[in-house]
Amino acid sequence: MTLLQDIVASATQDNCDLPSLLRKALVLAARLRNDELKSWLGYELNGYPTESLVPDYRRAETISYGFFADRFIGQATLQVPLSVLPEQFREKYKTVALQNPINALVDLHTRSKDEETSIELPWPPAARRYAQKVSPLECIKVWRALNPSFVAGVVDTVKKRILLMALDLEAEDPAAGDVPSTYNAVSEAKVSQIINTHIHGTVQNFSAGGDHITQSATLNIATGDLESLVKTLKYAGLNSEDIAELTTAISEDQRHADLATETGVSSKVKAWLGNLQIKAARGLAAVGPEVVGGVITQAILLYFGMVA
Repeated sequence: MTLLQDIVASATQDNCDLPSLLRKALVLAARLRNDELKSWLGYELNGYPTESLVPDYRRAETISYGFFADRFIGQATLQVPLSVLPEQFREKYKTVALQNPINALVDLHTRSKDEETSIELPWPPAARRYAQKVSPLECIKVWRALNPSFVAGVVDTVKKRILLMALDLEAEDPAAGDVPSTYNAVSEAKVSQIINTHIHGTVQNFSAGGDHITQSATLNIATGDLESLVKTLKYAGLNSEDIAELTTAISEDQRHADLATETGVSSKVKAWLGNLQIKAARGLAAVGPEVVGGVITQAILLYFGMVA
């Protein structure tokens, strides 16, 4: 059985051991030398260190509730509107970003399913005082209620993305990820395309070459938002070295107050884009020239506010 066959078999089992599946995929990532896949699997296995790194499929809107009680009057569980909070905190309490390792989510889902109850995410004690506005009874605790089906959806999403990635890689090269490998039947750019399409799920259908090219992407980049630009370029398959050179170019142009050339793009960034196009044309970049001229150029124009 090849490594890809093993991953597919594991991912299609009803009682799939998801952490084990991720570790098998980590072996695949190491053998394919794909840093993006290794990074994603590492976060899923060990947890996301900051909320900003948490992918969209781990984010959900929640409703807050409070338990209020008085020994003489009684007790009640009431919904706590976010309007009781200072405005700057409302968005944080409106949504939740699950940073937990995947094994913790599997365990959380199992326990909530057995108990047939919603998952409670407590407000910190310092925020509880704001909920006191809801009732004259004493506020004992406040929490955000998370539907267990959402956690089940996160678990299923991770499993499905690995499965679809493995199936597409297998279609290109059934021996991909096996050691020893006698030949490379699929290019590094194609591997990056498949991985980014299924693992990140926002940029897809990047052709690594050929006359018939289809590109589609959802680019959500605000003017000057470097984090969203970098994230999009990673999804498009650009490697870490090229992205680091771009961020350096942006930083240097800002430091020298060179905000834009006649094209609206700062001079060092314009030079970086030209060099990347040359590298792509020579087959020296992780993406093809059509990706550079399409999605990557579009992303940079969005960053500089040149397109709506």
